[in-house]
Amino acid sequence: MVTALHTRKVHRRLMMLDRQTWRLRAQHAVERAFKVLESGRLPFGNWERLFLSAAIDHFRDRNFEQSATSAQRVLSEHQRPPFAGHFTQEKSLADLRAEYEELARMERGYPGSTGF
Repeated sequence: MVTALHTRKVHRRLMMLDRQTWRLRAQHAVERAFKVLESGRLPFGNWERLFLSAAIDHFRDRNFEQSATSAQRVLSEHQRPPFAGHFTQEKSLADLRAEYEELARMERGYPGSTGF
């Protein structure tokens, strides 16, 4: 007989596995975006800055699914309209890399994290 407590424990474990899966997907997507941008295969323009900044912000907020999606947009959208926005503080690719690396270090030490 399956108890309510057992069901909750199984559900909690599944949620943790899902979160760990999305954390790894986000990490992979962000690292891939950095690799392509740092190699020069894709220019680091305003749209790329926007999507990469969003991916890092979502990662910081532990919204890993949205982080992965934002990082993937760096690579997937080729024909974009002109960027009409304005950055109050334009961060360089190196600045964004350093910010992400610090978050990744903190994430590895987060309780319940398996590291990556």
